[in-house]
Amino acid sequence: MRQFLSGLGVPFRLRVPRANPAVRDRIDTFNDALRDMDGRPHYRVHPDCKLLIRDLESLRTDTHGLIDKHEQELSHASDAEGYRVWQLRPIRRVAVGAGGGIEDGRGRINV
Repeated sequence: MRQFLSGLGVPFRLRVPRANPAVRDRIDTFNDALRDMDGRPHYRVHPDCKLLIRDLESLRTDTHGLIDKHEQELSHASDAEGYRVWQLRPIRRVAVGAGGGIEDGRGRINV
């Protein structure tokens, strides 16, 4: 891909994470993009994406809240799109710091 795009003179930037996200993080990120805690959607599926729509309508969760992978033909499209959404719109985990401020993984935010 790099060689092909370079040969065409197309500018690009590789965005390859050091590791894949945890499954729970990917699922939470995708679900939040579909509809956040305030009920606002941040992501829409184009009607032509038939496999993705079928996945999202048909997939179920297991007892741990993770994707049930018993049906072999399901989950490939939604897994792939979940990785893309996680890369483009990650959820930032927030923790309360020892001094009472909120730490978002990038630095302290005062409240």
